[in-house]
Amino acid sequence: MELIRDILLGYAKTFAAALPVFLKFLVILLIGWIIAKLVSKAIKKLLEKINVGKILDKIGFNELTDGKDLSNSIINVISKFVYYFIFLIFLSTAVESLGMQVLTDLIASLIEFFPKILIAVIIFVIGFYIANLIRGVILSATRSIGMASGGIIASIVFYFILIMISVTAIEQMNIDASLITDNISILIGGMIIAGALAYGLSAVDVMGNILSVFFAKKTFAVGQYIRIGDVEGQIVEISSVNITIAQKGKRIIIPAKSFTKENVIISVNEVQEIEDGKNS
Repeated sequence: MELIRDILLGYAKTFAAALPVFLKFLVILLIGWIIAKLVSKAIKKLLEKINVGKILDKIGFNELTDGKDLSNSIINVISKFVYYFIFLIFLSTAVESLGMQVLTDLIASLIEFFPKILIAVIIFVIGFYIANLIRGVILSATRSIGMASGGIIASIVFYFILIMISVTAIEQMNIDASLITDNISILIGGMIIAGALAYGLSAVDVMGNILSVFFAKKTFAVGQYIRIGDVEGQIVEISSVNITIAQKGKRIIIPAKSFTKENVIISVNEVQEIEDGKNS
């Protein structure tokens, strides 16, 4: 009986010694859970108040998602990110109070990973905004000279920058992205060669039209009635690469290069009537 009593007393002393430590663990964990909940809810309400959807629309993120509004999903992800970050800090302190150093170190390594994720996301968002801005500049520039392939070129540059930014963000999280970068380099090299050939071939027509307009402006003018091939009508616009002819309620756009390759008949009587009308 004495042996059983001694064993039970030993268990009781061990339990009595461990109970304060365990209660301390639970109290720290409870406080951490409450603070994490309160802060994550506050962050969620703040993000909803500043209208994250408009911010995403301004940086052009909605274009990447085919116009779908992902603001609620992003707000939930950010609030959960804040929640787990704060909770893990308190969990690390609570586990350390139990003397479990290995588990404490593991949780500490997870906590250190959170700021890296945050920096990676910031790099990606800023990079996406810059890539979208550059795409807009290229689109405006190519449209101003009438380049039909401007949209393709702008998209290639946009995704190239976005991929490079994504790789940088991945490397920020100490993840080896060498395999990705090697494959991307090969892919980009092939795309550059193919794009250079395609652009070179298409640029021949574009430059031909630009030069043709330069010489055509010396012969043709807005208001003239002309006939080129089967098309007859009045010139209403001479752009950088095309000449627009109005014909019976419709407009026909003809590449300027056609005016140097085909015979063009100018109706002198129609032009004279226009000039007489202006003089009168």
